[in-house]
Amino acid sequence: MPDTGHAPTPRVSFASLPLRDGPVANAAVERAASDDHEFLRDVTVTALDWAGDFQVRAGGAANAFTLDVGAVSALSLRDAAGTHYHAKAYGGGTVGPAAVEGGGGTLGALARWWHLYAFLAGDGSVGFELSTTPPNPTRRLKATDPTRRYLAAFPTDAAGAPAPLVASGGRYAYRRSAAGGEAFVVGSAAGASARPAPGAWTAASLAAWVPPWARAARLWAFVRRAASDAAAVYLDLRAPGDPAFVTAAVANYSGAVDTVDAAEVTVVAPAQAIEYALSAAVTAADPYGARLAVAGWEE
Repeated sequence: MPDTGHAPTPRVSFASLPLRDGPVANAAVERAASDDHEFLRDVTVTALDWAGDFQVRAGGAANAFTLDVGAVSALSLRDAAGTHYHAKAYGGGTVGPAAVEGGGGTLGALARWWHLYAFLAGDGSVGFELSTTPPNPTRRLKATDPTRRYLAAFPTDAAGAPAPLVASGGRYAYRRSAAGGEAFVVGSAAGASARPAPGAWTAASLAAWVPPWARAARLWAFVRRAASDAAAVYLDLRAPGDPAFVTAAVANYSGAVDTVDAAEVTVVAPAQAIEYALSAAVTAADPYGARLAVAGWEE
C-alpha cells in the first residue's frame, strides 16, 4: 500500500540509500533508484542557478548601505544537520546592515573584503549573510561553514564604506563616477605618476581592489610623456615574473607637444599583484609617467 501520510519535501539526504529487502524481481528497480539518488545528490549539492547579478549602490556607509541581489532560480543549500534542500526561488531584492554576521549591523571602520552568502532560512526561503570570512578554494561555500553558499564580494574603505560596483556572471566593474579616484594603485586621479627606470619591472599591489581568488584584473592604464622627452613611451603590464607581457598604452613621440594614452586592459593577476614597466625615460615631474587604476576583476 502507498504511504499516503508522507508529505514530500524538497530535500536530498547526503547518505547513500541502502537497497531494501524484497522480491528479486524488484532488484533492478531498487538499484536504479539508488543510482539515481547518488547522481542527483552529487550534481545538486550546492547547485546554483543564478545570473550573478549583483550591485553595491553608491553612497553607502558602514552602517547604512544597500546591496542589490538578482533573482535566483534554483539553489541547493545544506542545513545544520547536513541535509541538502532545494530552497525556494528568490525573486531578487536588497540586502543591508541586518545581514552582517554577528548581528552588529555595521561593516566596521576598516578597509577589508566582505562576502555575501546565501543560507536556508527556517521557512525554506533564501536568507543572506555578510561575512569577512572568505569562500573555500572552489568559491562555492564559506570556508568555515558548509551551510553558507558564496554569491559575491566587495571591498570597503578605511571608514567601512562599501565600494560601489556592479557585477554579472562573475565579472565585476567599479563605478568610476563614484570610485574612480580611490581605485588607483599606481599614481592618483590628481595626476601623480610613477616613473621607474626604463625597462625596470615594478610591483603594484591590487589587494585593496581585487580579491585573492580573482583570475584576472581589469585595469585602466595611463601613460604620459612631455614634448621634450626623446622617445615614445610604452607602458607594459605582466603577472609577477611572467616573461609574457601586454602593452597597455603608448604615448607616441612628438617633438612639439605632450602625448598621452589611456586604455582598459585585462591582465592575469595572481596573488593580487601585477608588475609594470616603462620603455623609456620621461620628464621627472607629474603628470608624466604611469598611472594604474582598477576597473574591475573577473572570478
